[in-house]
Formats: sequence, structure tokens, C-alpha cells
Amino acid sequence: MPRLHRSLRAARAQTRRRHRTWMLSMSLASAAWGCWWLDLVLARFVPDVVPSFALVSTVASILAGTGLLVALITLRGRNGLWLAIAAIPLLANLSLLLVPYLIDAEGLRQLAAGAA
Repeated sequence: MPRLHRSLRAARAQTRRRHRTWMLSMSLASAAWGCWWLDLVLARFVPDVVPSFALVSTVASILAGTGLLVALITLRGRNGLWLAIAAIPLLANLSLLLVPYLIDAEGLRQLAAGAA
């Protein structure tokens, strides 16, 4: 049976806004984790070039804080599955904000040196 009210032009593929904010939040979390891992790699292999703990902590916290705000915007859905998926960047960014409190500068250097 023909569908008379259906448009004949092709539907435009469009990314949903929730998915874009989810991807942005996860990208910010990945960038913040990259700051911490880069600091560990530099402390392990090139200890003379390691940035200060305060600098790494500040940059990672700014990225994680922005990612947390974007993750909160992502939670506007009503679907239970989407809320579970949206909790992933929320928890990832929250964990990043706790890293400076869980490890101090000396502990980070010992962790990098202990991997030898």
C-alpha cells in the first residue's frame, strides 16, 4: 500500500544532540586522562621534562569539570538505557576530579619510578 503522506525526498542523516554531548564529554574525559598518563610517561622516561603536579592537576581538572558539566546536560533523556549510557562519562569525569585528592605529587613520582 502506498504511503501518501510520506515525503519523497531522502531523509537527512542527523546526529542527535544527546549523542554529540555524550561524545564531547567522553572526549574531554579522555583528554584529561591523557594529561595524567603523559605525566606518568614523562616521569618514567624523561624525568627532566616533567611538568609540575599543580599544572597537570589544573589542566586535567579543567577538562574534567567541563566534561562533567556536559555530561550533566546529557542526562536530559527519559529512557532508562540512555541514562545508564550517559552515566559513563559522568562517572569518568567525576573520577578524574578525585585523582588529585587520591594521589599527591610525590606519590605520582614514586609510582612512575616504581614501574622500573
